[in-house]
Amino acid sequence: MVFPVVIKTMDDAKRLNQVATQQEFSMYLSCDSVTIDVRSLLGLLTLIGKESMLVAPDHADPESFVKALRKMKLIH
Repeated sequence: MVFPVVIKTMDDAKRLNQVATQQEFSMYLSCDSVTIDVRSLLGLLTLIGKESMLVAPDHADPESFVKALRKMKLIH
């Protein structure tokens, strides 16, 4: 599962990181040729202002992924 994301602020990065660490599955941000584990706050900070794709593994429950996106305030 893939969702487009732009991290605008440090607070956005912190929120993404906090929610990602609570999930049963790993999530990654992919930007150009770089892929970063969303559980890495330092990695997230390098992507502030860049268009990225939030990626969850295919085995992740779609409902859990959508719930995480809502907690991250990426969707309503």
